Amino acid sequence: MSWSADRYEIVKRDDARLIYGQVFKLLNLFIIIAGSGLAIFAGDFFFIMTDPSFYSASSFVPFLVLCYLLKIYSMFCNFGIMLEEQTRYMAESAWLKAVVAILGYVSLIPAMGIYGAVFSLLISNFVEFFWVNRKSIRLYDMKLPWADVAGMIALASVLSFVSMFFPIGDWSYFFMRVSIFIVLCLSLFMLPIWSVEEKAMLRGLLFKLPGKGLSH
Repeated sequence: MSWSADRYEIVKRDDARLIYGQVFKLLNLFIIIAGSGLAIFAGDFFFIMTDPSFYSASSFVPFLVLCYLLKIYSMFCNFGIMLEEQTRYMAESAWLKAVVAILGYVSLIPAMGIYGAVFSLLISNFVEFFWVNRKSIRLYDMKLPWADVAGMIALASVLSFVSMFFPIGDWSYFFMRVSIFIVLCLSLFMLPIWSVEEKAMLRGLLFKLPGKGLSH
């Protein structure tokens, strides 16, 4: 929440775009880990908390995670619009999203059911993000490292997809999913997208936050 205010102070610095890129990568790292955890263990959650008629709902979770990831991108990438106070573009994106969502619901839900609803939400969130990012870049380009983020998303998507092939309700398969999640976390840290400074920041976050919690 503090980032919404901090970014206006950072823009005054000479290395503002470097900081924006680092924060964006770190934000994606933690969000992708959290989202992947939801996608990988959704089936186990439904198995414990619901009856068998709801188990199939876990297959929608990865798509919903992508929906909210796009929503977060829209919020992060609107900086140029907010900086230059061109908020009409935010209204335009909201209307575009609403139109696309309604068209999707009307056309896809009758044919695809709940999958139609999920895909409509995914498409409408992408349209919102595309419009906000496009307009914002024209006003102030943060030079975000999209290629690095795409690599993280691709890795997380592949491993999350693999985990969905393991049946739920069996402890051996649950521990296989745990292993996949651990491999994903380690692999994200080991990707060749992190600079020496960023790796130091990551180590500091990992070891400093628990210490702060204990100190309080």
